[in-house]
Amino acid sequence: SGTEDSSIRLWDLRTDRSVRRFSDNSFAGDAVSSIAFSSTDANRMFCSVAHKVYEFDMRNPSILVREAFVNMEVGQDELNQISVHDNGNLLAAADDMGEIHLVDLSRHGVIKTLKNKHKNLCNTVRFRPGSEYELFSGAFDCTMVAWNFVSAKPLKRIDMAKEIHINGPSNNQTVNPPFVQCINFSQDGQYLTVGLGNGNVLLYEARRLDQPMLIYDAHMGSVVQTSFFGSSNLVDMRIASTGNDGLVAVWDVSTIWDRLTSESADEERLQPLWGVSHHSKPNWMVVDPSSLAICVADTSSHITVYRPQL
Repeated sequence: SGTEDSSIRLWDLRTDRSVRRFSDNSFAGDAVSSIAFSSTDANRMFCSVAHKVYEFDMRNPSILVREAFVNMEVGQDELNQISVHDNGNLLAAADDMGEIHLVDLSRHGVIKTLKNKHKNLCNTVRFRPGSEYELFSGAFDCTMVAWNFVSAKPLKRIDMAKEIHINGPSNNQTVNPPFVQCINFSQDGQYLTVGLGNGNVLLYEARRLDQPMLIYDAHMGSVVQTSFFGSSNLVDMRIASTGNDGLVAVWDVSTIWDRLTSESADEERLQPLWGVSHHSKPNWMVVDPSSLAICVADTSSHITVYRPQL
């Protein structure tokens, strides 16, 4: 986990305790905005702080690691999220200007910038697992863009305001715009979830990107984060989400499908399979794929771990 105190903590979910701390003097008091690991080498941990990306070597035996292995200048604006490609050689970083910078991790430098498709802060970026060329980004201009990052050209640009209008109205839409807050893929890369600022969560088939399943008003405020919960098979798929309303929930996709095909689909709000009201405003959420523990970071200095019995 990364915090506003300019540090990263490594946690042991078996004991629910912090076991290591990472920092660097050049963090200069700035918050750690995002963390990502290499999928090919778990010893390579990356984080974004201000407009730089840092790499730490997890083989360093120290409990308190005070210096990064390498740091890289990435653009001039604040970085909001980073993502590492399956091949372990490429990192994407989304910034406040709406641009996505591609960093070669062997040369430690930016090799390409994807731009001119977002008109506002780019909040989230993800490589599609299993794909050699696809990257997805979402921004505060209410759009999601699917990119061919090799050619630096967009494959598709989706306006979420229009998407929500087509697939079902939201009671929160006029108050909270459908900013794209988060994008997350299933482990096989076949499906992705999109969490929006108006409280809706959308589920797409990645190869089609049309006719999404919609969790209508999943949250009464902005969605903070989503994650696949267990199986990536559509018939027994579940999705976890959390939002500014404090709800931490698990949704049954088969229930969503039943709702979509029901004549009374708009009569009442869909209820989660499991849910809990979190004690503070969530900032982030991740699901441990092995234990299905839901870890929630909030405005406090603590990480809360939920273990739903489903």
